[in-house]
Amino acid sequence: MRLTAFQEGLRRLGIDGEDLAQHLNAFYLERRFSCVDLYDDVIPTLEDLAADHNIGLLSNGSSYPDRVELQRYFGAAVFSQDVGAEKPDPAIYRAAQEALPGDRYIMVGDSLTNDVIGAQSAGWRGVWLNRAPTMSSTGRSPTSPSGTPSRTSATSGTSPKRIEHPSSPLSRGV
Repeated sequence: MRLTAFQEGLRRLGIDGEDLAQHLNAFYLERRFSCVDLYDDVIPTLEDLAADHNIGLLSNGSSYPDRVELQRYFGAAVFSQDVGAEKPDPAIYRAAQEALPGDRYIMVGDSLTNDVIGAQSAGWRGVWLNRAPTMSSTGRSPTSPSGTPSRTSATSGTSPKRIEHPSSPLSRGV
């Protein structure tokens, strides 16, 4: 996906640069994961949840867990570029269910539209992780009738939040 963006950008600039696009993509991927900052609560929360949940990663991005040494926490990782659908499309949620079978699913993410409404459209519960307790980027509040999360977790990044559904797989958005 990123390579295509570089190719298209160079084409729009009138530059015939397949080699340059390849170089830019390689440079981006090398640098993209060299400095990843995690919130203080990420590792303790993943460790806590992994004790009695099956955790999957569902993302429109390219934050592969093995590149930031988080792969041990995830039973499956599903990325939009691999599925051909992006959140909030229910197709990516179905792909996640195929990758991590279970009876109940919870999506925890920071996008009210993509993570909460998308999850709910697919029959999942949606938990909005709002690290800056404000309106969402869409201007909707967590109590908006068109996007009410199953639960809202507001955190400054210092205290893990436990979700009490020990028998259900948990999909986590990044």
